[in-house]
Amino acid sequence: MNEKTVDLSSSTTTQAASKPFVVAPWRAFSAIRPAPTARFLLPIIVVLFSAVLGIVGAEVIARGIVEHITVHSYSVDRNPFKDRFWLAYTEPRPHPTDRLIIVITNSQGYLIEGKGEDCYSSRLKALLNEQDPEHRYTVANWSLPGSNAGELVVLAARAVDHHPDLVILSSFSNNFGDEHTKFPLSFARNDVEQLGYLPSVRSRLSPQFIKHFKVNRRRGKLAAYSSLMNLHESLAFWIRDPRSKEDRDWSKIPNKPPIESVSVTPMGAKMLEEIHNVLHQGMPDTPVLLVSMPLGRSHIKPETWSTSESFLTESQRIFGNDPQFTLLDARDIAAPERYYTATHLDTQGHDGVARYLLPEVLKHTARDGTDGI
Repeated sequence: MNEKTVDLSSSTTTQAASKPFVVAPWRAFSAIRPAPTARFLLPIIVVLFSAVLGIVGAEVIARGIVEHITVHSYSVDRNPFKDRFWLAYTEPRPHPTDRLIIVITNSQGYLIEGKGEDCYSSRLKALLNEQDPEHRYTVANWSLPGSNAGELVVLAARAVDHHPDLVILSSFSNNFGDEHTKFPLSFARNDVEQLGYLPSVRSRLSPQFIKHFKVNRRRGKLAAYSSLMNLHESLAFWIRDPRSKEDRDWSKIPNKPPIESVSVTPMGAKMLEEIHNVLHQGMPDTPVLLVSMPLGRSHIKPETWSTSESFLTESQRIFGNDPQFTLLDARDIAAPERYYTATHLDTQGHDGVARYLLPEVLKHTARDGTDGI
């Protein structure tokens, strides 16, 4: 009897060869064993990535808060935050009207004792639009309470970015005296220093200015670019300095004793030269009114009143031969009863300043023979 022999080994091999080799995914993954270095670095990478996401998220939120609470100088009578958020307040934007005037000054232009609508910049805007109805005027009030020479230079450099039709810079000798020229910008209560870290502004400042006023702090540069740092420093400022929240009734405070008028120092003269260079090189075709601001004689010691003229003397030396600049002596334009202090005017005093500036502004913003009054 013939028996058929079956080769089971070859049959099994043939069947196995016909099926694909499949490994379960979980087994394949478990077979991958990270090296010890990878096991050590993976948690660090996860932590760093989470930190970056957290910082970016916080920055986005902070920027939204800053944009929500801040205002722009084209749309308000003055900076409601006084000392803070000057980056956003002075941000260049398209001109809302066909005439833009920027007023750079100290606390006199802020009218801390009254409403923003009564500031001489606001009154000037109203008078301009009334006297010249064919054009619409915007007057940006860049008045900085407690400002010093260095801050006025930085604001002048920032004004170039706006391409204004006219700049009015109103100040007096004390802003360019010793006390206002020897400290770094970071010493001030405001955050105008942050403007000095912006490329457009910094490119207009001389190396000597940057070195003297120490506009080189890493934290200051970070605050200029980070809304989170800007918001943090602003909140910290309000917490530690109650004067920023102060709302005094100026009608009830006693008259302050007379102050001492000081002369423009050699460093103050260099700051005036810096202002000239910034504005002349940055916008040579834009007229500038340089105003020796109103002062209350009765609030200044008689023996030092004459030193207030040093602002005019130095300005004449530095700006006098440049037709771009017009010097105005406004020290005595207001009656004594219009002053709260040596430099602070009441609302009627501000209206008087606006009317004093009106014809000069109309003359210097006229662009042709028929444009202007």
